[in-house]
Amino acid sequence: MPEMRRRFAVLCQQSTVLAVVAAVGLSAVGVVELDVVAPSGPQAVGGAGASQGGLSLVSAAPVEPTVRSVPLVARAQKARRDAELAGRTSGPLVVTSAPEKAPGYATVGVTWRGGQQVTEDDVTVSVRTRGESYWSPWQEMHFDPDHGPEPAEDDTEARSGTDAVVVGDVRRVQARVTVLQGETPTGLELDVVDPGDEERAAYESAAIDTAALGSPAPVSEPGAEATTASAVQAAGVSAPKPQIFSRDQWGADESLRDRGSLRYGDIDGGFVHHTVNANDYSRDQVPSLLRGIYAYHTRSLGWSDIGYNFLVDRFGRIWEGRYGGVARPVVGAHTLGYNEDSFAMSAIGNFETAQPSDVMLDAYAKLFAWKLGLHGIRGDDGDVVISGDHFKAISGHRDAGSTACPGRYLYAQLPAIRRATAAAQSGRDPDPTPPPPTPEPEPEPVTTTDRDADLSGRSFPDLVARDKRTGRAVVIRTGGMLEFEATDVVARDLSSFDLVAAADDLDGDGTADLVARRTEGGEAVLLRGEAAGARFRADRTYTEFARLDLLTGVGDLDGDGNADLVGRTRGGALRLYPGKGNGAFAPHVTLAASWAGYDLTTGAGDLDGDGDEDLLARSGSQLYLVPGTGDGALGQRRALPGSWGGYDLVTGRGDATGDGRDDLVVRVRATGLTYVLPGDGAGSVEPRIGGWSQFAQARWVALAGQLAGNRMPDLVGLARGGALQVHPHSGRTNIEAVVATDVDLGEVDVLLNVGDWDGDGHGDFMTRRPAGAVLLYRGRGDDTFAAPVRAAEGWSGVDLLAPLGDVTGDGRPDLLGRYQGALRVYPSNGTTGFRKSLASPGAGRADRVVGVDTWGGDRLADVVLRRPDGTLVVTSVLGDGKADGTRVGTGAGGYDWMLGQGDVDGRGRSDIVARQPASGELWLLRGTKDGFSRVRLGSGFERYDLGG
Repeated sequence: MPEMRRRFAVLCQQSTVLAVVAAVGLSAVGVVELDVVAPSGPQAVGGAGASQGGLSLVSAAPVEPTVRSVPLVARAQKARRDAELAGRTSGPLVVTSAPEKAPGYATVGVTWRGGQQVTEDDVTVSVRTRGESYWSPWQEMHFDPDHGPEPAEDDTEARSGTDAVVVGDVRRVQARVTVLQGETPTGLELDVVDPGDEERAAYESAAIDTAALGSPAPVSEPGAEATTASAVQAAGVSAPKPQIFSRDQWGADESLRDRGSLRYGDIDGGFVHHTVNANDYSRDQVPSLLRGIYAYHTRSLGWSDIGYNFLVDRFGRIWEGRYGGVARPVVGAHTLGYNEDSFAMSAIGNFETAQPSDVMLDAYAKLFAWKLGLHGIRGDDGDVVISGDHFKAISGHRDAGSTACPGRYLYAQLPAIRRATAAAQSGRDPDPTPPPPTPEPEPEPVTTTDRDADLSGRSFPDLVARDKRTGRAVVIRTGGMLEFEATDVVARDLSSFDLVAAADDLDGDGTADLVARRTEGGEAVLLRGEAAGARFRADRTYTEFARLDLLTGVGDLDGDGNADLVGRTRGGALRLYPGKGNGAFAPHVTLAASWAGYDLTTGAGDLDGDGDEDLLARSGSQLYLVPGTGDGALGQRRALPGSWGGYDLVTGRGDATGDGRDDLVVRVRATGLTYVLPGDGAGSVEPRIGGWSQFAQARWVALAGQLAGNRMPDLVGLARGGALQVHPHSGRTNIEAVVATDVDLGEVDVLLNVGDWDGDGHGDFMTRRPAGAVLLYRGRGDDTFAAPVRAAEGWSGVDLLAPLGDVTGDGRPDLLGRYQGALRVYPSNGTTGFRKSLASPGAGRADRVVGVDTWGGDRLADVVLRRPDGTLVVTSVLGDGKADGTRVGTGAGGYDWMLGQGDVDGRGRSDIVARQPASGELWLLRGTKDGFSRVRLGSGFERYDLGG
C-alpha cells in the first residue's frame, strides 16, 4: 500500500471542527426541555464501539518476516576501479546500491562481515527512499559498536552493521556507503526486511500475566526463578506491574530466535535507548515495526533475539522485547559490556530530533519502577555498580559508551524519569516542584474554536465522519490549502536559452536540477539546485542536446536509480538520455523513431501507479498517457478522457497535493489561470483545484522537485523576459489525510464534531443513537479516542442538532437543538454532559446552522444560517429574534454537509467545509470580509456520512 494512503494512517494545535447534520424525524419523549445533568463519574456505554476503547490492533498469530540481502561487494569493487582509472588515490569512495523494492512496512540496514574495526570516522552510511513520486533526501544511518550482544568466541555468524531503520511504506530504497578513510568494509550488504502482514488480527488489551512472568522460560535454566512478591515488599521499593503487550501480540515468529542462547543474569540497573526511526508511525503499525527490528537483529546481524528487553511506543504502550519472561533477569543485547547485569527499554522513534511524549515518559517510569523494584533498587539511586562500573540506577545508553543514544531530548528527561520512578515505588506523587522547563515562545492568541479541534496533533482543523463501508470513524485532516508562494527570482537572464527542462536530481545531491540549452550554438548547461535557498548554480555543459526541438525531465525512466531526460530530434525521433547520477549522461537510446505528430510531450511521473515513470503526449485536443516499463522503454499509449486543447501548458512529475499520487499542472489558454489536476493513481486525473494567476505570463512552467526546503515539489517558471523564477510550494495541502480509526460507530443517526467538550485540550465528537442516547467520544489528540461515555438520554425527538462553538462566553463549546419547534442552546458542563439549556430565539427559520468564529468581532462565536432558498446569513443564536441577520452568501442549497471548521486556510477568518452529495466533492467556503468564496478541497468523499 503506498505510503501516503497507508499513513492516513506523518504537530500543533488546530481550529475547531463543527458539524451539522440533516434534520431527523420528531417523536415525543414527554419532556419540555432537555436539561440533562451528567451522571457523577463517566459511565461507560456498551456496544461494539465501547468494547474497543483503549484497545490496540495486535497480531493474533505469529507472522514470518522475510529478509532480502543484497550484496554490495561488486559495486564497491567497481567504485574502487573507477577511482583508480580517474587517478584518485585518496579522498572519499562512494558505494551506492541499486534501487531495491521495499515490500510491506519495510525496515532496512547495511551490514558487513563481523570482526572489522569500523567507526563513523571511517565510514558513513545513508539511505533514501522513493514513495509515489520523488526520492527523499539522504538520511544518515547510525551504527554503534557498543549496541549489541557480548562477543562470543565461537560466534562466526554475527555481523556488524547500522541500526535498523524503519522506512515504512515506500516503493524503493537505496543505500550509500561513503568510505572516508581506510578500506571498504568487506562483505557489504543492504538488507531489506518485509515484516509480513497479519493474516489474523484482533483488538486486545495488554497481555494478562498474573504471575508477572510474560512469555514462559524453561524452569531448568539457572536463575530462572522469579523474584517473589515477599522479597519485593521487604525491599520497600515495590511498584505495580504496568500493562505489557506480549511477543505473541506483536506477532513474534519464535523460530527466528536461537532457543539455546537464552541466558539470565542480574539486574543492578536499567538503560534508556531509542530506535532512531521515524516518529510518525500509527498505533496499528507498531507490531510491524517491531517485527522488522526483530528480523534485522536476528537474520541480518546474527543475534540470538531482538536486542532490547522492552520497547515503548509514542502512545505509551510497553511491549515485551527479548524472550524469557518480563519479570526475569533476561540477558539482552543492548549495552555492550553491561548486558549481564542490566535491562533496557528502547523508545520507538528518533529523540535526537523530537521530544518524547508525556505518555512515553510515564511508561518509562512505570516499567522501571516495577522492574527495578523486583530487585530492591530505587529509581533515584545515584550510585549502583553494573559490571564493575558506577552508574545511576536509570542511565542513558550514552552514559555507557560513545553514542548519542537515547537522543538529546529523551536523555534530558532522565532526571524526571528517575523522580517519577522513585515516586511510583514509594506510592506518592512525583516531585511537585520539578525544575522549570526550557522556556518556549509565547503562542499566538487563538480563538476558542481554534483550540478545540486537536484530533490528530497536526496543524490544521480535523473532522470526524463515518465510513459507510466499514461503519468505523475516520478523521479527515485538512492541510492548510495548497498554495504556491510569491515569486523568487533566482536568475535574471535566461533569455538566450530556448529549451529548459526540470531534470530532477541529476547530480545525486538530493536537490532538483535544471538543464537549459543556449539558442546560439546549441550548448546546454547544468543548473545545479542549491539546497541552501532555492538557487541554481551553472555547472557542467553538454553538447548532445544541440539538435533537439524538445527536452523534458522524466525521472528515473530506466529504473537504475538516476534521473534521466527525454528529447526529440528535429527529425522527429524520441530519445532517452540516461543519467549517471553524477550530472553526466550515458549514450542516448532511441525510444521511438517517429514522434513528430505530438505538439506536447512531458514527463508525467508515475501517473498510473505501477511504480514506473510515464510520459504524456498530446496530439490536437487529445492527451495520451504513454506508460513506462521501468527499463527504459515505453508501453502502449492510451487516451485520457476529456478535451485538452484548451490548455497551453501541461506538465507533471510531482505530488503537489500530498496524497502520495503524482499530479499534473495545467494552464488555461483563455484565462491564464493555472490549476493542479490531482492524479487518481490509476492513469487518470480528478477535477482540478487551485486557479493561480501568477503564472499567466510565464514562457515555461514545471514542477521541479524539492528546491525550497520542504518535501513538496516547487514550481519553476521562465518569464517571457528571461527571468528564472521559483514559486515555492507552501508545504500545505487541501486534504492532508483520511485516517481510519478502530472506533465502530454502528447504528448512529447523528454524528457531531463538538470541539473540546471536556476541556482536556483535545477535540471530541458526539453521536446519537436512534433510541436517543447521546454518547461522547473523547479525543486523545493522536487520531484515537477513548471509549464512549453517556452524555444524555432521551434526545430522539431533537432535530437540527449543530455544534456552535462558544456562544455563551464561558470558554466551553455549546450545541444547538430544536425540540417541538423551539430552538435551545445546550452548553457543555466541562466534563461529559450539559449545563442548563437556554432559549434561542435568534436562529429563526433555517434548515442548516453552522457555528463560526467571532464573525462580529467580539469573543463569542456566531452562527451562519442557511435558509431554505440557499441564502446564508450570519447572526447570533442568543439574539432577540427580531433581526434577520446579515446576508453573506447565496446558492448554498446543494450541500448536505456544512461544517464550521474554524480557520481552515490560515487567512484569519472562519471557513465552512461543504459537500456536494452526488459528486462527493468537498468544497471550502472561504470566509472573506463580506461573505464567502468557494474553492474545491478534494473528491471521493461520497463514501462517508455523518450518521443517519
